[in-house]
Amino acid sequence: MEFCTSTVLYGEQSLDRACAEIASVGIRAVDVWHVHGWCEHLAGGAVSVAATLRRHGLHLEAITAFRAPLEELDSLLPVLAELGGHALVTGSTPPDVPVAEFARRIGPLAARATALGVHLAIENHGRATIDSIASMVELGQLLPEPGLGIALAPIHLWNRGEETADAVRALRATIALMYLWDWGPSAQRQWKDPSEQFLGTGRIDFAPIAAALRQIGYSRPLCLFAHGPEHWPPERTTLQLRAALQRARALLP
Repeated sequence: MEFCTSTVLYGEQSLDRACAEIASVGIRAVDVWHVHGWCEHLAGGAVSVAATLRRHGLHLEAITAFRAPLEELDSLLPVLAELGGHALVTGSTPPDVPVAEFARRIGPLAARATALGVHLAIENHGRATIDSIASMVELGQLLPEPGLGIALAPIHLWNRGEETADAVRALRATIALMYLWDWGPSAQRQWKDPSEQFLGTGRIDFAPIAAALRQIGYSRPLCLFAHGPEHWPPERTTLQLRAALQRARALLP
């Protein structure tokens, strides 16, 4: 099994430093974050990003662009394709928007992703239209585009009292990015406290999730993730990332 991680773990560092740290632990696939006012690692442009990834022996798995308007997502899809990535990750809409309305809004983007051979990946997120397993399944039924996927975050299902393993079996090939992202009371109190967010440090039982991923034959890189370590010295983040990677390899050899 291959693993990836997100450059937002080093969001206060340059993309070059983030890639150097990620490569140092033996990870070869990355999710490059480009969220305005937070982590803008695509700011140098596709040519510069490609050169940085190549310099560190990395390849692109995803671009994450939360809060980006639809027109910006539309412009990022060809960048994703140019860089050889798989998924453009974003969120949905406030929970008062029906799934059918959200599907209508993103229909042209999903069609463009299909045409480009990439995926528009919607994260299941708390207090949003796409949150529950039922809403994710409904979105896929309403918008059966090959280029539409889900960025599946166990923490949001855990907070709902739903099982990520059930989501994995329900969504199967619709999963475009799978997070290995833990959660616990410290994160519940402050979502940017990373002390219980790296795999194996929180309360989520990943053994059933691993079994479900093996059951469906999931083969994309699994994304080791946490919010908050961008505020740490990068060496501290790298120690935690290395430990999470060791646990991930033991869980999913």
